[in-house]
Amino acid sequence: MAAQAPPDDRAVARMERAMRAEIERTTAARSRFLASASHDLRQPFQAMRLFLDALCSQITDEKALSTAEMLGNAMTAGERLLNALLDISTLDAGTVTPDPQPVALDELLAQLVEEFRPQSEEKGLRLRARLCPGTVETDPVLFGRVMRNLLTNAIRYTRHGGLLLAMRRRGDRWRVDVWDTGFGIPEEQLTAIFDEFHQLQNPNRDPTRGLGLGLAIVRRLAELLGLQVEVRSRIGRGTVFSVSLEATAPPAEPAPGPAAALPAAAAPPLTGMTVLAVDDEAMVLTGLQMILESWGCTVAAAGDMREVFAVLDGLPDPPSVILTDLRLPGKVSGFDVIDRVRRLYNREIPAVVLSGETAQSALLEGQRRGCSFLHKPLHPGDLRQVLERLREGEENLPSPAPEEGAREAGG
Repeated sequence: MAAQAPPDDRAVARMERAMRAEIERTTAARSRFLASASHDLRQPFQAMRLFLDALCSQITDEKALSTAEMLGNAMTAGERLLNALLDISTLDAGTVTPDPQPVALDELLAQLVEEFRPQSEEKGLRLRARLCPGTVETDPVLFGRVMRNLLTNAIRYTRHGGLLLAMRRRGDRWRVDVWDTGFGIPEEQLTAIFDEFHQLQNPNRDPTRGLGLGLAIVRRLAELLGLQVEVRSRIGRGTVFSVSLEATAPPAEPAPGPAAALPAAAAPPLTGMTVLAVDDEAMVLTGLQMILESWGCTVAAAGDMREVFAVLDGLPDPPSVILTDLRLPGKVSGFDVIDRVRRLYNREIPAVVLSGETAQSALLEGQRRGCSFLHKPLHPGDLRQVLERLREGEENLPSPAPEEGAREAGG
């Protein structure tokens, strides 16, 4: 029997091209699915959160308030699981691209200490920090997520004592340590703890004690950012997670500019603020309208571009702020709404984009337009803080140029 001839180079090249094309199609399809799932799955959670907050403001009975609080806790657990699963899927799909830049490591860590201090004090734990000036080049958002997951993990599994966040120089690298005085991790588990849904001392899968996904996300983010993550532990004494990243020279000092304005003594009320709210999901739009009106805002609600121009025709003045979902019917996006409304009034009206997606391209588009971003499912308190900051600068908005403020035809 004659031996089969090996494939020639051209056949091998065709096979390789076909395989690469198939991989690219699969990756693109997965990215589209994740973007759609991220948006569509977060929408009902967003509506429930808004309705619950509006309901709580109307309840006076203590027993009913207690029931509403338990409902809120259940929703929070579901939101955490959904966000963690989508984060892992997005990282596995390779759709997250780091944006490395010079970062003052000590300043970023100091902000995290203040962010987590209330949580640690609530458990009776002392959170300390040992920081010194140092600069690294990394993606501040993704690196911040790594450290937040480590701090959350440390607080969750520490019952007594405290935590320490420390940084120290080791040659050409900075090492950041998160120490706790928890129950410790057995040596044979030090690798498995980075697997999905792997938890210690939670056999009943109590969601209030974590989901077992935080360290899995840390591992993926560390690989993406080129970080070295180590863990050392002693049973009954505690654990330390160490993150190592390359040190860089600090950026040049910027030229001195005008003195920053002092913060206002108190946040201004939202009464009288006109908000153009745009979302194609009727439940979410109704929830937004209820919350905004309970804060004293005047709301112009629309589900698509045609309704945007219809509700604007009924306003005597331009809206104070544009609050829009990123994904709208057809090929229209929230950015299209922002651009059209700003052209309509010939002024840079502040805009807040609500999104269930985490694509870097969308964030960059929003930054280019000077938009604020809030990710779904958002908590009403976060939205109120953003609106209060925008209200503080409302009087500084530029007026329309003479003879250029006429409305364009709506569609």
